[in-house]
Amino acid sequence: MMFTSRLSLFIVTGLLALAFSHQAAAVRVKGEPAKSTTKAAAPLVWRSNNFPASGVAKLGMKELAPERIAKLHRDNADDSKIKPLQIGIGRDVSRETLQPMHSLKWQVLSNGAKVSRIEITSPNAFGLRVGIRTSGLAAGSELRFSGSDTTNQVVASASGPETKRLVDTKNIYWTPGTDGETQIIEIYLPKDVLAVPVRIDVISVSHLLTTAKESFVITKGAAEQTCMSNVICRATELGGNFVNAENSVARITFVEGASTFLCTGGLLVDTIGATQVPYFYTAHHCIGDQAAAGSMNFYWNYETTTCGTSSTTAALPSPQTGGATYLYSQAATDISLVRINTAPPAGTFFAGWDSGALANNTTIYGIHHPQGFPKKISQGIKEGQDGAQHQVGWSSGSTLGGSSGSGLFTIGADGGWYLRGGLLGGSASCANAGNPATSGNDDFYSRLDVSFPNVQQWLAPTVANGPTVSHSGSWWNPAEGGWGVTWFEYPSNGHFGLMFIYDATGSADWYELSGNWTGSDIHSGVVKRVSGPPFSTTYNSAVVSKTDVGTYSMSFANSATGSFSYTINGVTRTNNPLIKTCCLSTTATARSGSWWNPAEGGWGLTWFDYPGNGHFGLMFTYNATGRADWYELSGTWNGANTIHSGNVMRVSGPAFGPTFNSAVVSKATVGTYSINFSSNAAGSFSYTINGITRTNNPEVKTCCITQ
Repeated sequence: MMFTSRLSLFIVTGLLALAFSHQAAAVRVKGEPAKSTTKAAAPLVWRSNNFPASGVAKLGMKELAPERIAKLHRDNADDSKIKPLQIGIGRDVSRETLQPMHSLKWQVLSNGAKVSRIEITSPNAFGLRVGIRTSGLAAGSELRFSGSDTTNQVVASASGPETKRLVDTKNIYWTPGTDGETQIIEIYLPKDVLAVPVRIDVISVSHLLTTAKESFVITKGAAEQTCMSNVICRATELGGNFVNAENSVARITFVEGASTFLCTGGLLVDTIGATQVPYFYTAHHCIGDQAAAGSMNFYWNYETTTCGTSSTTAALPSPQTGGATYLYSQAATDISLVRINTAPPAGTFFAGWDSGALANNTTIYGIHHPQGFPKKISQGIKEGQDGAQHQVGWSSGSTLGGSSGSGLFTIGADGGWYLRGGLLGGSASCANAGNPATSGNDDFYSRLDVSFPNVQQWLAPTVANGPTVSHSGSWWNPAEGGWGVTWFEYPSNGHFGLMFIYDATGSADWYELSGNWTGSDIHSGVVKRVSGPPFSTTYNSAVVSKTDVGTYSMSFANSATGSFSYTINGVTRTNNPLIKTCCLSTTATARSGSWWNPAEGGWGLTWFDYPGNGHFGLMFTYNATGRADWYELSGTWNGANTIHSGNVMRVSGPAFGPTFNSAVVSKATVGTYSINFSSNAAGSFSYTINGITRTNNPEVKTCCITQ
């Protein structure tokens, strides 16, 4: 983080000053607490608690050469260049393996699912992150992780598809950090998923010289700097707005070139009140590309519970995994903005920010994790600026390696705390702290007022209500197979959306999503419970009724990914990511859409055609008591691709609640169906379900979906 010469930086930023001279209008946005009210998930446990030791696939590394550790310490101590704090050393498995790993062995569980286990050891490591390449991990598969220091404590999980999505430039997925010289990975496959295609190749190991258990302090025995104040020491004095601001700050670790590094950063609020996107602000010299962003682990709320300089009263946090999506960074200003891929935990705060100019002599505050220690606060004044950075001096506290990327805050007239930039580095230390005028007591922060035009599209977007691309399709969370959303968009911003789920008894259930476009690619509104006539040989649309039972918001990141938040009957959940199943067929004969009989409003079919004659069809109707009910239509096309017929499947799942367990989803055949398409917008639908037979002719498609 630190550097001793400002000459080169002044030259660079001076030459670039003209590039930053066009400023957007200043915007100030007040922070807000995390809106999610989702109950905390139960602690993770192993899927198998009796996996045989003889079946574990083990990989052992040679001992790490002492010179490589010494080099890390020399590099961290070199203050001549801007850099994050290195806490782990990359190791190439192909060159440093002592014990190659044998093939996976599988244990079949009582429910038909399969489990395998891997152990990777790097002798004398305080912790590990492991770089793997995976194949054959279908939807519903999962990896769980633990370390040898606490083998029964599962610290994180990742879905199979996630290990293919969050990869670096070498197609490597980096596992979460675990404590101890051995990382344990459990591989889980749902029932009926084949184990033969599954492959886990260990490519690299990041040998950690410190972990959360060690406060991420890289120099063993290092004392916390006495000039640094734990945040709790000033909570009463600075008040609730300060507590909110410090709750936005996280310690982050990430992988670059197989080595692990540590920085600080924080959540930022945006100007769209209907949603809460987890934007995270840090430094470019920490997170400068998608590879680094995808490997990010976030450690929230690591702070002491009593005042003083000791970290002994700080609770050890588990990491928030899942990485982030890289949005923007720049070396000259040292700003970096990413979007965290999973919702931050309860109790976090989305900090406010101010893109206006910051006057000299303004009181400023830094909230950070110096050397990885529990969260500290430093106070000083702004002394000056150049074309890209604020220069500050400290009257109390300072910064160290690990503080990089942490926020620079000021207090507004309303008492709110507003971020103005992030830490680049400097020559400040406890040795020269106490008086901003002391030589060397200087740090430099990126200027949000300069960088704002480059991040405005995310933090303060110009909102045009409506879709920018078509999102029509079947949407689901790959980690929660068995439920989803069918979504159709029509010209002039029309839509039709249904959520297919299960009721309190695990029986099939559905809701109508009735709302409007409330932002760019954001659709929000009311969740409706629909009731109708009892299932029989006739249908009376006059008894169909709708009742408001909650609210929802669909926030689409693009045509195929997004997030879905809802509150239904007091249960609140956010599913992020929500992914669209493949790509709808665009042929002239494609029948994708919502189908119904105009004389029988209130029930119908949602139908999707995919390339290669694929399909996905659901029938939404009512059960024997008139409660919402649905069936899956599982069949094939005839030779001419005009008739689709097959089995009607009754699908059951977990009871509706704040969590979803796809392992209990089951299907049973309860009838047959046939759809005869006379065109891409008309046809007939015949079925026999539980002994009841009907034919609907005509069956027509609702208008023309956008694709």
